[in-house]
Formats: sequence, structure tokens, C-alpha cells
Amino acid sequence: MKFNIRNITRQIVTLITFFAFSFNGVSQNNPEFFEGLILEQLNNNGEVDGTTYRLYAEISSGQLIAIWANENNPLALETTTSFYNESTVGGNFQSDINTALYTTFPELQWDTWITIGDDFENAPSTIGELNIDGINNNSWIFGGALNSDASIYRITGDAACFPDSNGYVLIGQFTTDGIISGNLNFELVPDEGGTVSAFASFPQEPTIGCLDPTANNFCSTCTIDNGACQEGVPSCEDDDTSVSGFGGCQAAVDLLGCSFSWAGAPLSETCPVSCDACLAEDVLGCTDEGADNYDPLANTDDGSCFTTILGCTDATAFNYDDTANTDDGSCIEVV
Repeated sequence: MKFNIRNITRQIVTLITFFAFSFNGVSQNNPEFFEGLILEQLNNNGEVDGTTYRLYAEISSGQLIAIWANENNPLALETTTSFYNESTVGGNFQSDINTALYTTFPELQWDTWITIGDDFENAPSTIGELNIDGINNNSWIFGGALNSDASIYRITGDAACFPDSNGYVLIGQFTTDGIISGNLNFELVPDEGGTVSAFASFPQEPTIGCLDPTANNFCSTCTIDNGACQEGVPSCEDDDTSVSGFGGCQAAVDLLGCSFSWAGAPLSETCPVSCDACLAEDVLGCTDEGADNYDPLANTDDGSCFTTILGCTDATAFNYDDTANTDDGSCIEVV
């Protein structure tokens, strides 16, 4: 492939000039082909705390070439808790993530990062102070101060800038057990050329996710199914096949004991029934044996216990009993 160096240089100079001087006067009327932001809920299999989301800009045509902020148009993304970041081999940009390391560092798949377009190989360019390290904590904020113009961008025509078959341009991945909020600013290139700005708030609810109501990560607000469902809690059963050489689980437990290491884990994980290691499901009710409504089947107290104390419950009566909770008809009227 031959590159037109003169044309690429001209685009870079144009972008730098635009980012440095032109944002102060932008209008916040979005172009018609910018349809907003859409949030996807992924299935991280509980490998990290919290929920993993992917954020997309939805555009019906054109290209998305930049995420930016300036003095008059700051950018802010925040969570009420913190963003998950894989501390050993993670990164701030999608292109920092080495997918070959997923086997060694499975949590890396759920790292929090920013991008323009779904591209693990080619990093976007940057101008100015992005404060991108804030995404390692609970917020990413830049712009809003004098001379604070900054941007993440790609050159017009970069394949990552174009929408995919669904009309989406990937903006970032975020893992948190909190609630995300904020606003982002974008620079777009219409099909007819030129550039135009667009502004959007972070979606409050995901639209893409698991639509299976029996799954652990069922998304009640989603209308688009991504098939990324996490199976519900499996039934507690012995895996006799895995230890068939011993004659099944009970024989293996009798011979080796539940703490014996089998396939890299205690034998109790393969034979939970034989090891009496099944976790009981919560059965709510009153667990106080002295209470009137004691439930012998309950294993988790729900605060409903009640003990009847008979007496006069009329506060105006001569023999009012402030400890009674059930009136026994014994009240004596004050004359």
C-alpha cells in the first residue's frame, strides 16, 4: 500500500489547528447522522467485581474521528465507586491490551479502556493533557479550564473511524460496580466532507445485553440480544464421571478425603454432595425458636419474628401495659 505523505501531513496539521483553535465556538446541535450513544452489558462471568459495559457512538453515515474537550466544553466520565483496572498488564487504551495474555491474566478481558473504533492493534493519536490516568480510579475529566484543549483522534479515512455493520463506533469499555454518568464530545466527518461536533451524555441503562430471564446477568432494560448470558446457579451434583476410576464420588471421597487435590482443586468441588459441600439456598423466615411465627424450614432470618405479649394496649386506660402488643380485653377505664 502506498501512503500519500503530503496528504496525511496536511490532515494532521489541520486536526491540530482545529483542536487548538476551533472548539470554543461550536454549537451543541448534533448532526442528524449522529444518533447518540448506546450501552452494551457484557458477561464477565464474575471474574471481576462489578459489571462490564461497552459504549458505542451510533452513526448512520460518516466517520467519528475524535473525542475532545476544551475550556467551554469539558468532558467527564465518573462512577460512584471505582473503575476496574488490571494492574499488571492493563492499559488506558484498547490498543494497550495484549489479547494473547488473556489466558495468563483472564481479568485483563474486563479492563477499563478508551478507544475510537474496535482496534486492539492501532493506537489513536492524542493532543493535549487528557488526564487519562483518572480512569484508573473513579473519573476521567479534562477540559473546562483555560488552555485545556485536548483530544484523542484518528486521521480521516482510518478504518476504525467508520461505523460497523450495526452502525456503531466503539468508544470504550468500563467495568464498575457503581453507576456511571457523564458527557462526551465528538468530532465527526460527514460523507460530504468537513467536520462537525456532537455531544452526548452517558446512557443511564444498557440497551444491548442478555435477554434470557433465567441468566444471572439478565438485562431487564435491554432490547437487543448479544447472546452473552451467564448461566444461573447450577444444581449441586456429584461429578461421578470425573472420578469413575475410583467407582464414583462416594468411593473417591471414602478413599482420598474431600480435601484431596483433584484436577487442581479440592475433591469437594468435584463431589460436593458426597462431601456435604453444597451451599444451601436462602430460605427466608423467622429463625427464633421462641417466636410465635418460628419457621423450622428457614435458614436466613428476615426480621419477621413475632412474640405475642398479652395486656392492655389502650394508652388512656388505668392499667395500660406499654410492653403489650396484643390487647387481651383487660383495660380498665380511668374514671
